[in-house]
Amino acid sequence: MAYDLDFRNRVLEYVTAGHSKKETCALFGISTNTLYVWEKQLSEQGHLERKKRVAKSRKIPLEQLEAYVQQHPDAFFTRTSRTFQLSYLLCLGSPQTARYHFKKKTTTYSEQDKEKVNRYLEVLSCFDKFPIVYIDETGIDTYLYRKQGRSPRGEKVYDKIRGRRFERTSVVAGLVAHKIIAPMIYKESMTSAFLPNGLITSSYPLCQSHILL
Repeated sequence: MAYDLDFRNRVLEYVTAGHSKKETCALFGISTNTLYVWEKQLSEQGHLERKKRVAKSRKIPLEQLEAYVQQHPDAFFTRTSRTFQLSYLLCLGSPQTARYHFKKKTTTYSEQDKEKVNRYLEVLSCFDKFPIVYIDETGIDTYLYRKQGRSPRGEKVYDKIRGRRFERTSVVAGLVAHKIIAPMIYKESMTSAFLPNGLITSSYPLCQSHILL
């Protein structure tokens, strides 16, 4: 129970008048511990006013949250809660954080040069009469990154990852006329020196005419 300032003053004035603490507590209906706390506060601080509570904000500022998510789209709730000094459960149930959803990232390679890509597409358009063999490869390695990030509903999450990988076991094959040709398993890097010696040699006999790789 919170007692007002006037009541506290009257209790201590009654004690100062010569009455015992036990008698004072029985008369005013308070505990001896409360009386000792008031006496200590008066001697140390010189007043009996209650300490004002500073309420912490339980709401994450939306502008700060949006800026934080843009800089750290793959941050977990534990990190977000520490950043905004909120408990994990409070951060998890906040209406502000509920606006952002974990979804798969749309990634591009950080080493990609858009000018070179555009020039390549322009050159490729000059060979539209030739059959085209589409080559693709996949593999398993130890290079890991977070494939999901947080963003507002309806918006994609973009990020850049390294295109250079560690040693890996890869599978490569070609696609021409809706047929898969020359599948290969290898551990070397896919370089210009490896490609002619491997895939082109295997795929060329399967084609009846000039092809474009």
